[in-house]
Amino acid sequence: MLSPKVWFITGSSTSSGFGRELVLGKGDTAVATLRNPPDVADLAAKYSSDQCLVIKLDAYVSEPQEVTSAFHDAVQKFAEYGILAEVEGTPEEQSRAMFDVNFGAANVNREAVRIFRGVKP
Repeated sequence: MLSPKVWFITGSSTSSGFGRELVLGKGDTAVATLRNPPDVADLAAKYSSDQCLVIKLDAYVSEPQEVTSAFHDAVQKFAEYGILAEVEGTPEEQSRAMFDVNFGAANVNREAVRIFRGVKP
């Protein structure tokens, strides 16, 4: 079974927001960012920090240092992924899942570069 996805959501303070319905409700993990973390105290009470990490971040994500810090915190919490086993003892499904995660970042970057190169300022 694959690990849950980790979603980085900005402006998480709305009561019926994306993270509440589509992410946390189906067992994925959310990094919920917002200007005023106490606004989502119900999330912190309902979900452990292993499923919902609440981080203070300007909703307009206009402060580069805050964005960098928020991503750093999210990566420190959720991005460690690996398998500790002998080569012959590692189930193929787990090995493929780990490689898929690593290639996933390359897929996102490739598409972003393709789109942004086509956008003229």
